[in-house]
Amino acid sequence: MIEPTNADRELFAELRDMWEREDPMPDGLVEDVLVALAVADLASELTTLRLVSDSSELVGARAAEGARVLQFTNAESVLMLRVSETDAGALRIDGWMVPAHNGILQLERDAIVVESTTASPEGRFEFRTVAAGTARLIVAADDAASTSIFTTESFTI
Repeated sequence: MIEPTNADRELFAELRDMWEREDPMPDGLVEDVLVALAVADLASELTTLRLVSDSSELVGARAAEGARVLQFTNAESVLMLRVSETDAGALRIDGWMVPAHNGILQLERDAIVVESTTASPEGRFEFRTVAAGTARLIVAADDAASTSIFTTESFTI
């Protein structure tokens, strides 16, 4: 990085003084921005589904060996995932959303969407062939007028 010279510093100080004189920052701007950021962070927290259960125990007569159940929740929604191994050795994810959303689900790895699927009107969905690794799900309503989007925390499958 190139260090500024004294002439650069003087020029920057003059520019700063000119802008402060000609176009001063409105009163309360810093506080307004901090409040807006806090509200945005709170809204983001409410739309993030937190992992509350990760079970690989067999349950019931039809439980598949090695199946894993992950449950994500926030104040408004529950998302359950059943991760099982296919005969071919790949992983399969079956999921349910409560309340049910007609939505588009995207499986994301390293900020790249690697698979997408659509939820049924009952909130059921599936990813038939998934590789093991760390991922997260993004749930977006398929209604163009809706802005509700949910994401899960990252999880390992």
